[in-house]
Amino acid sequence: MESEPSVVSYRRQKSTGVLHLSGIVDIFEATTLHEAARTALEDDKANSLRLDLTHVERLDISALQILLALKAGVIAQGRSFGVTRLAPAPETLLARLGIAL
Repeated sequence: MESEPSVVSYRRQKSTGVLHLSGIVDIFEATTLHEAARTALEDDKANSLRLDLTHVERLDISALQILLALKAGVIAQGRSFGVTRLAPAPETLLARLGIAL
């Protein structure tokens, strides 16, 4: 079974920013993820940020570090942060690690 190509993108829908990840998000996608996370953090027109992880096959530690730093930054700005959709693989990983996004 072939892996889905990795996609990292950010867009705003009205006053909600959405960071969409799919495929395998690992060290090879860290720069792209960091840039998208930074764009999301700097988007002062978004009152909240949601992660869409519906089609994520795998997250590695570099991706988790970026996402946790993004969550902390968004919350520090007084905005809300949450996951709107979570695929089974990252959900299992996060549960095993005891990490809440």
